[in-house]
Amino acid sequence: MPLPTKALPAPSLTLLFFPERDPDYIHFEHADVVPFDPQARAFSAANAWYLADAALLAYWQCADAAARFARGGFAAVEFFDNPLTSTECYVAASDRAAIVTFRGTQINAIQDAVADADALRVAWDGEGRVHRGFLAALDAVWGRLERHLRSLGARTIWMTGHSLGAALATLAARRWIGGGGAVAGVYTVGSPRVGDRDFASGFDRALGGRSFRYVNGVDSVTDLPFAQWGYVHAGEERRLIRSPDDTRSRVLQSIDAPLVDHTPRRYATLIWNALAEDGTN
Repeated sequence: MPLPTKALPAPSLTLLFFPERDPDYIHFEHADVVPFDPQARAFSAANAWYLADAALLAYWQCADAAARFARGGFAAVEFFDNPLTSTECYVAASDRAAIVTFRGTQINAIQDAVADADALRVAWDGEGRVHRGFLAALDAVWGRLERHLRSLGARTIWMTGHSLGAALATLAARRWIGGGGAVAGVYTVGSPRVGDRDFASGFDRALGGRSFRYVNGVDSVTDLPFAQWGYVHAGEERRLIRSPDDTRSRVLQSIDAPLVDHTPRRYATLIWNALAEDGTN
């Protein structure tokens, strides 16, 4: 039976800046017919959808998020946060896999704005130099997060996030591997650049064939920090094309598309549609 596609949501500042206020989205809606593959060794359209939904779900509060993760088969949920930096992360585990998802920027959290803006490149514990604000946000939860990841035994580890959360997932994956851990896959949505060319090269060597960075249309966040500042993207880019049901005028698109295309629900919807239409993207 063919999988149904979903309509893109209308352009909305609420869905962009406060995704958790969405009254309609059903996370992991078709998990009963599209299983997650804990052992996937190459790109998986199904896993991409799960991780896009998880990146969106990172914005939800704990009790609601746990119930939604359980719908997707990930019933054991741990929450990690640091109010000083506004960093928030969920680890949702099944018997065979665990998804690590970092929350992206919240417009009403000044700490997130500081992290995003602090774009000085600094040395860290891996190759190259990375964004100082992103690194500080990850460091704020890393000790507790690392201990939990080490407690997960043989479960495969998958990392994701949207926007700022995508940057943190990228750094976390590289740091986890550098410390002797294994990452089965990194699927990010709307990620800014995270580090310099040496960082990107080291990341791609460590995660070649297992890291996929989704870019939707003309999402402006994916062009930051500027390449002229020495920043380079890491991971394999997968670009999403605007859906035919997006009927806004050309004039309106030229004004708001760079922000609208960053909306996490639009990423989740388009990645689901790619799976429903042909299983690839």
